[in-house]
Amino acid sequence: MLDVLGRTPLDIKHIDHFMLSFDAEGRIDTNEWDRETQLVGEMVGSHLGESLDAKLVDARDRFARKRYFHEFKWIPTPRVKENIITTIFGKELA
Repeated sequence: MLDVLGRTPLDIKHIDHFMLSFDAEGRIDTNEWDRETQLVGEMVGSHLGESLDAKLVDARDRFARKRYFHEFKWIPTPRVKENIITTIFGKELA
């Protein structure tokens, strides 16, 4: 999320860090992209409406979220984040 004045970026409010897989030709690996999309669907409850035994806890969305964050997200160190911002803006933000 970015704060802008006119078309000039002023501040970054949020950066979403994720990993992309590429194929041998340097294009986004569509198989991995599809797997990521499927996990996102499972995280938001694509199984809603299914009836389960009342004694069972449906935790598929929790497991999908854990897999998604393990396989497709990353958390940069403060120094890496600072370097990304400096590279984008050419200066450190306050």
